[in-house]
Amino acid sequence: MTDQNRPNSELAGFDSLAELALDLRWSWNRAADRVWMTLDPTLWELTQNPWVVLQTVSRNQIERVLANPAFRKSIDELLQAKHQAVETPADQDWLEAEREIRTDDAKAAAKTEA
Repeated sequence: MTDQNRPNSELAGFDSLAELALDLRWSWNRAADRVWMTLDPTLWELTQNPWVVLQTVSRNQIERVLANPAFRKSIDELLQAKHQAVETPADQDWLEAEREIRTDDAKAAAKTEA
């Protein structure tokens, strides 16, 4: 099987791109837009869909951008930030803030009734 006939998933670094593209919460993070624009600026502009870009762009283009150390570094940094975000869910912070608001509201209501 020639390189061009092998699946893109066998390319070193492709898994990292797929991880970013398939995480719906992270794929909407504008910090990753540059990745998809680098792969195919026209398709990105039309779709704003990381998975479509990743599945449509040619194997040669993926190989070319993954060969760029600066591009690979940016992917690594995005993944690191993604993993940190998963470890400290924003939902937990939101829930704590919501509890504080409700507690403050309950205290204010109790003072009004007293």
